[in-house]
Amino acid sequence: KEAANVADIARGKRVLVVGSGKTGWDLVSEIGMSKVAESVTILYRTSHWTLPRMIGRREDVVKFLYSRRTLGMLPPFYTAGPAARMVHAVLKPVKTLFWNRITKASRKAFGVP
Repeated sequence: KEAANVADIARGKRVLVVGSGKTGWDLVSEIGMSKVAESVTILYRTSHWTLPRMIGRREDVVKFLYSRRTLGMLPPFYTAGPAARMVHAVLKPVKTLFWNRITKASRKAFGVP
């Protein structure tokens, strides 16, 4: 059944989405973010590494992960020179706080303590 607003169909129901294709994850994300369904479950055969679609309802995860800001928060590549390694060492506390924030947001999105 096609609907202009999937959340209207899911309102107050226990929803089961079968399959982990793009459409399945879009449905789970949309229904989950709307918080109108009693529960949302996705059923699939092969496990996947999942991430919430949005971080704190503000930032798209894909754009976030592929941004220069996030790239700068990764450890230096093995070919990094002495200057890059020094900058990384100086910024390590900031990078640690950054990744702790991401971990906290992911746990909150998934309801993991």
